[in-house]
Order: sequence, then structure tokens, then C-alpha cells
Amino acid sequence: MGVIKRQSVKNFFTSYAGVLLGFVNIMFVQPRFLTGEELGLTRVLYSFALLVASLVPLGTGNMTTRFFPEFRNEEKRHHGYFGFLMLATLIGFALVSTLLFLIKEFFIGKYIATSPLFADYFEWVFPLTLILAFAQQLNIYCYSLYKSTVPAFLNDVLTRIGVIVLISLYFLKLFSFQTYVFLFVGIYGLQCIGLILYILYEEKPSLKIDWKFFKDRGWNRLLGYAIVLWLAALSATGLKELATVLLGTMVKLDLVAVYVISAFIPTLIEVPLNALDRIATFKIATAWKENNLEEIRTVYHRSSHYLFLIGGLLFLLINCNATALLSLLPEKYRNTELLILILSAGTLLNMATGLNGQIIFTSGRYYYAAAVMVFSVAVNFILQLTLIPVLGITGAAIATALTGITINVIYTWIVWRLFQMFPFDGSIITHVFFLGGIYLGMQVIPLMGNLILDATIRSLIISSAFTLWIYKFNLMPEVMDFFGKKKN
Repeated sequence: MGVIKRQSVKNFFTSYAGVLLGFVNIMFVQPRFLTGEELGLTRVLYSFALLVASLVPLGTGNMTTRFFPEFRNEEKRHHGYFGFLMLATLIGFALVSTLLFLIKEFFIGKYIATSPLFADYFEWVFPLTLILAFAQQLNIYCYSLYKSTVPAFLNDVLTRIGVIVLISLYFLKLFSFQTYVFLFVGIYGLQCIGLILYILYEEKPSLKIDWKFFKDRGWNRLLGYAIVLWLAALSATGLKELATVLLGTMVKLDLVAVYVISAFIPTLIEVPLNALDRIATFKIATAWKENNLEEIRTVYHRSSHYLFLIGGLLFLLINCNATALLSLLPEKYRNTELLILILSAGTLLNMATGLNGQIIFTSGRYYYAAAVMVFSVAVNFILQLTLIPVLGITGAAIATALTGITINVIYTWIVWRLFQMFPFDGSIITHVFFLGGIYLGMQVIPLMGNLILDATIRSLIISSAFTLWIYKFNLMPEVMDFFGKKKN
């Protein structure tokens, strides 16, 4: 657990620095410096390209998560695994981009009525897809080597600083919107270059692939896993980006912008999960290789316990202060408290169930998780098409939250059924009642005229109650030990 703790703590602070920058970008810069249509275009373009990019690696990213421990060998430069990832990405991009080019008129036709600006800039999907696909592979390679801090800094901090600077310069009318889109794509290109330079500096990886070693590992075994997880990777990205992509075909880009701004706020809750996931998944994969079920069980239970507690605190701080947070935005982006609550509830459950999906995907029963992911995308797609025309962006939020809840319930059942591991103990009921009680108590207290002062007071009350509760029942013993040692 030592590597997980060190890397997770570093990732935690890096991730929250990125979130702070993202908060500034989403809450202050984009809504004021871009029109609703321009903001909507940026998000649809990114979401669409990210969705396509998840197809490009041909499942080799997920294959890395599962099998890289078998290739790890610094003296032999990991048998040229880096070269294999780069080759797979190039081949995948050639195939996927060719198919997308052949059917691009279909997609343009879907967007032309409600989002004509996206139709005009559709060609930028191709270079952005290539860049995002390579960035995904490079990040996974770094994480597989337990080197997640610098990639996290590049992804979460430097890239977001670049976007803020770019939007600010565009607002000052230093260049045209067409140049803005070009530079927007270019920022992610620089991120990709940064990852390549970091890997070259740290690892000096080999592009020469040890085909014999790959063959000895069993091509059927490796590629079979990659193909199954190929669909799962698309599904995982689809769950996060499908709402934005589909909204662009059914509502105007201005409303897409409102959804994107509001949907960003609940993502603050899952930052600890993302920080832990970057390193713990590869630790779980190694534990499976060593048949160390006890370590997997420990990681699973602790991840659920800690993530639920931290996620619960963030859930309360966000939703008890949602009106104050939204008051920071221009008028047209306000009054979406219900949307934030819906997405936050789905996110909190995802936190509470811990690393359930990671355990299944890195096990020999990975096909169960892949089947659930594909099924969930179908459910999400149907729910989005059903609810958006009726409820608009709130319908998109309900569809996203329901799908996420469904996945995590099924994942938790699968882990329990196949591996006899369960993330919860009896204390979960007490935790739920405690969090629910604070939330309901905050709703009873009327809002003060000064929303910033109101949010400050509410946050102090919530944080104080939460801290006393944690201390009284010793719910985070490792944290208490850490501060105790510091004090001594």
C-alpha cells in the first residue's frame, strides 16, 4: 500500500490544483469570455473527439492495465511495449479516421440544425482525436510504471492554464475564432509532446518490439482481452461524454454550455477517486498476478471507506452551497441546483462502491465488466434519447446518474458473487444517516441575503460536524496516525 499512498497523495494535490484551475475556467473565464455557442462548440468538439479517440487504441490501453506486469523488465526496456502501444495507436487511428471520414456527412447532418457551428468545425475532430488517443496511451504507460505525478500535472494543471490563457487572449480579440479553435487543439498537442519528452527522459523506451516475447505471452490471450476491452473503453468514455454529444444534436449549443457548466461542479466530488485510480489499478493488476487476494480485498475495502467519507463531505459542501456557487455565474447559467444534485448523487455512489470495476477488469473475469459497460451504454443512449426531449438538460443529468448507479450496483454484486469481496460493513448505514441528516438540516436553514457569507457559514458548520464525527468514531485511523506523528 506504500506506493499507492505516496502516489495517491501527490495525485490528490495535483488533481485539486487542476480542479481549482478548472473551477476558475468554468465558473469565471468561459461563461464571460465566450458566447454560449462558442463554449458549447468547444465542449461538443472535445467530447466528440474523446469518444472517437477511445476507439483508436484498439483496446491496447486496457490490455496494458491487465498485462503490463508480465512485460515489466527495465533491463530489457519492457520488451518494447512502448513501441507496441505507439504502433497500435497509429494503426487504430488509420482505421477509425478512415471510417469517420466516410460517414462524416451523417454526423454533420445530425448537428447542422441545432449546432451549425459544430458542423462548420467538424474537420477539427480528426487531429484532436489523434492527439487525445496518443495522450491516453502515453498516460496509461506512465501509470503502469507507477509514474503518475508528472503526467497528472501536465494533464490537470498545465493544460488548463493553457486553456485559460488562450480564452483570455481570444476575449481580447487578438485573433479570430478560427485561430482560437486551432490553438485549442494545439494545447492538447503540446500536452502530448510533454508526455513523450517525460517518458523519453525517465525511461528511454524502446520502439523495437520484442515480437517473440509477445508471442510467448499468447497472442490469443492478449488480443482477446484487447478486443473485448475495446468496446468497454468506448463504453466508459461514452458514459461520460454521451450526454454532451447527444445534447448537441437535440438542443442549441447555448443550452449545451449551460449543461457543461453545471455538470462540472459535481466532478469535484470524484477527484479523490481519479487520483487513487491512476495508481491503484496497476497495483491491483499486480496483486492478481501474484494471486494476492488479501491485498485486493484490503484495497477494495479501504478505497470504498475513504472515498465515501471524503465524497460525502464534498457532496454536502457542494449541494448545500449550490445556490451560492451558481450565483458566481452569469444569469443564464443559474437555477440548475436540481441538475447538480442529481449528478452529485450518482457520483457519490460511484465513490462509495470503491474500485469495484478495476478489480473485475484486471481479473480473469474481465468479460463480465465489459458486458456490463456495453449494456450500460445502450441503457444510457436510450435514456438520453427518451429524457432529453422531455426534460432537456435535466433529463440528460437523470440519464447519466441512473446509468452510473446501475453500473456500480451490478459491479458490486459481481465482485461479491465471484470473489467474495464486499466493500461495506455495518457502519455504512450510520454514515448515510449522518450525511443525510446534515443535508436535510442545511435545507431547513433559510438562505441569507449575502450568499457568499451564507456559503462560508454553512461550509464551516458542515466541516466542523464532519471533523468531529470522524474524530469521535476514529473513522480515518491512518489520517489520525499521520497527524499524530507530525505533531510528535
